[in-house]
Amino acid sequence: MIKPHLVTLSFILSHFFYYHPATDSYFQKVFSALKVYVQHASQERVFAEGIGNNYAPGNNIRFSAFVVYNGAASPLSKIVYAELINDTGKVINRIMLPVNNGVAYGNFKLPQSIEQGGYYIRAYTLWMLNFDSSLLFLKHISIQDYPAKTNIAHAADYTVEFYPEGGNLVNGLTSQVAFKATHVNGDPVNIHGIIKDTSGALFAPLNTLHDGIGRFMLHIPLPGNVYKADVISDDGIHKIFTLPKAQESGIVLHVENNFDTVTNSLHYRISRSTANMDLYQHLFLCIKANGHFTFDKVDFDSAYAGNDNDTLIYAPSPLPVDTTAEGVAQVTVFNGLTGDILAQRLLYNRNNKGIETAALKNEHGNMAITIPAAFKGAYTVSVSDGTAVNEGEGNSLAADIRLISQVRDTINNGSWYFNGYEKQRQLALDALLLTCHPNFNWQQVLKRDTVVIKYPVEQTFALTGHAYTTKKNMRVPVKGNLTLIAEAIDDSLRDVYSIPVDTTGLFVMPGLAYSGRVAVYTKNEDKRRDITVEFDKNILDSIKTVHVPAKMPIVAKENSYPPKQYRQIGDNIKPDTSHITLKPVTVRARAMSRADSIISVYVSDAFQSGASAKTYNLIDEPGSRKYSQNIIEWLQANVPGIAVETLSDGSAKPRQTIIYWRLTHGSQNPAFNRPALYIDELRWDFSSAITELAFLKVTDVALIRAYPPGTFGLAMGNSPNGAILVYTKRSKGFAFDNSTASHLSKTIKQGYAITETVPVIPDGDASNDKHTLVYWNPALHTDSTGHIFSTPISTTVAGKAVRIKVEGIAADGTLLEMDKVIRPPAQ
Repeated sequence: MIKPHLVTLSFILSHFFYYHPATDSYFQKVFSALKVYVQHASQERVFAEGIGNNYAPGNNIRFSAFVVYNGAASPLSKIVYAELINDTGKVINRIMLPVNNGVAYGNFKLPQSIEQGGYYIRAYTLWMLNFDSSLLFLKHISIQDYPAKTNIAHAADYTVEFYPEGGNLVNGLTSQVAFKATHVNGDPVNIHGIIKDTSGALFAPLNTLHDGIGRFMLHIPLPGNVYKADVISDDGIHKIFTLPKAQESGIVLHVENNFDTVTNSLHYRISRSTANMDLYQHLFLCIKANGHFTFDKVDFDSAYAGNDNDTLIYAPSPLPVDTTAEGVAQVTVFNGLTGDILAQRLLYNRNNKGIETAALKNEHGNMAITIPAAFKGAYTVSVSDGTAVNEGEGNSLAADIRLISQVRDTINNGSWYFNGYEKQRQLALDALLLTCHPNFNWQQVLKRDTVVIKYPVEQTFALTGHAYTTKKNMRVPVKGNLTLIAEAIDDSLRDVYSIPVDTTGLFVMPGLAYSGRVAVYTKNEDKRRDITVEFDKNILDSIKTVHVPAKMPIVAKENSYPPKQYRQIGDNIKPDTSHITLKPVTVRARAMSRADSIISVYVSDAFQSGASAKTYNLIDEPGSRKYSQNIIEWLQANVPGIAVETLSDGSAKPRQTIIYWRLTHGSQNPAFNRPALYIDELRWDFSSAITELAFLKVTDVALIRAYPPGTFGLAMGNSPNGAILVYTKRSKGFAFDNSTASHLSKTIKQGYAITETVPVIPDGDASNDKHTLVYWNPALHTDSTGHIFSTPISTTVAGKAVRIKVEGIAADGTLLEMDKVIRPPAQ
């Protein structure tokens, strides 16, 4: 009999604990290879949710991109790239999106002139490009004036593939065998039939469980027999298929799951052949689940081999998965003497942990969504036309993360497997996974194939390049600091950077947060020499072609909307505002104050919003003419809440001056409370600004505006700490007019994509078949109090059915789900 010995050793991809007993040398090959893999191949995945199948020219393709690592919101990459690709692989558009709490959001606005046909949406992080390109998110869509023709007839011909559990049929042993029946176009087909041997003897019935997938038990009593499946499809097409040939010797892995409860009861059995039984005396298996690797040692009694049963009903050894998170687990059996792989299968470890469900209620006539207090993360809300759809139709974030991301196969309607705990649904999921191929490749690990890291983890938007001067026709790297001015062309935000340059001329501009196009100017402080700046190309700088599948998947499904109605499907799905009457409002003008006049002269349109700012007019302030102190001293004396300290780290380095807000609550660390500093509307890095302000006299300043913490939105990344804006009388600093900036070298770079976020989408925006988007809020974040979100969508919605979906993920892997179709009362 089997003598299992549990050796539970957990390995987390981000923290690998390497250990093996010295006496168990057969572990060494696998352990050593796994250590190399883990140290070089920490992978993450991107899932773009909300993308439909069919779009018309002029539509918006809106989506939320969730970045996942080991089943939770990824702490690695903070930037996502998304591409619109045509069916030849040409990248039509590529955008860069910032990630916040594991989610980014964006859109592709389709021009009316776009060529109609098949396209792909691809999404990934830069770090993902180091690994298998098949793991990048890729979805096929159709762009055409009207949806694809309805009722497309599939070909009657079909094929059936067979998948013995563990990988092989073995003479003298009993195996569970899964099968997958599909039409030639990839659509599933239901079949039923019988398994026969060469003599025509009946061995096992087979019937489809769901979507063309099923399973049966088969005992191989004698070598040399050929087994065939005699089947009939629902279309009445009769066919015969030959099963894989049984091996002369080997092992069979079987896993049993008690599907009577929500949680798992997983047990396994390993059978070895009588032939060559000594080769399979000592085994060990590994369970990989969500980045954890757990090992179980198995030894056979010397005389125990073979299997006389024609069914598998007894699996005595519990599978050690109780502590792993819910999701797909990969079970692999190794030869304990050689480390070779003998059997492998996928299973679903369903322990009902980590899923929160949002609630929907009527709040003052609008739909309100209540998020569970336990959920701490980011989520999206979408409302679409629900006339022709059902709850749980299509894929979902939970299905993508916990199922689809773990396999290399295309899964039809993945969310169906997660819409309940009925035994039939769980049996179907188990059979499905028997037909799937894992993303994790042990063969690659055992070959010690190290991953070549070409791309770093991007935690910030940065521009890199080289600065040099030319001397005797040779490049000489610039020494010291380089002054760069960055201006967001689309919103007029400008910053000044003093960037250190290393001995090779390399410089890095980190922590950028610009949207749209960015003009980067190089200011030459040394009049005796010319400086040349060359920016390195990044992924946004070139449009290239990428590999796409050779065979386009067929996505056209039956569509209940007549073509003439396609563009107007969502027209009437709007909040009912017919009962609203606007009250008359009287507006009284007031004379512009002297301070307002100065603001109108010195402050540009982008910085005009200042309801929360305290404005100081130094032109007309009598005392300012007497002051000889610098601006730092003036700020400390005149701006409530501002403090100035000079810090020293105890070394011989010069002491550092810090300006910060003296808070009444929260952190009192000066380094955490520093405001963003602007001189003539150009944002400076903090140390350079302090140096400039220390030499800037009050008599040279016209205006100062102080924004308290949390009130200055333009300083991306620093809004919580507010801002100090200083306007000089003689435009000191690096203020410039673009029209006369010929003395500055200019380069145009691309920043974050500007995403169109529309609270209630007008005119329906027929964005895809059966999922006409009416409302979209792609990136909401919970806090300690904000767990109720009220949408602007009326609960009546003009008598139309609507589908409301809520999806989200937290840093601990907790998933948030809600999928409801609200239908009007029957007339």
